[in-house]
Amino acid sequence: MPIDRYSFETIETMKDRQEIYSWRLELLIARARLAGATEAQAEAEASVTLPKVALHTLDVSFEALPDPKERAYLMNLPTSFVLRAEDVDRLRDVAGRVLRQSQDFQAVLRDFAGAPAK
Repeated sequence: MPIDRYSFETIETMKDRQEIYSWRLELLIARARLAGATEAQAEAEASVTLPKVALHTLDVSFEALPDPKERAYLMNLPTSFVLRAEDVDRLRDVAGRVLRQSQDFQAVLRDFAGAPAK
């Protein structure tokens, strides 16, 4: 199915971009440090060129659902702009549940809260 391949490639591209962004920031800081800047000065200088942001790539899908019947039902919904109201409600419920149960999402929440990563 083309959408699966496209989704996989998109997720991998986003993960790559996240890592490249992190490397670019590290390189800018390292260059400034080599030029004699303090850590704080180097980070401030790097943030002018590349703002210091945390990028997170979350991959959540119906594959995370433990119930095979529920997973099959949702995977077989048509990919169209017209769905029954019940299907839309079910999709929203499941999307929220899968997102909240995602380990990656929990790590993002801990990061935003300033809690140490596990």
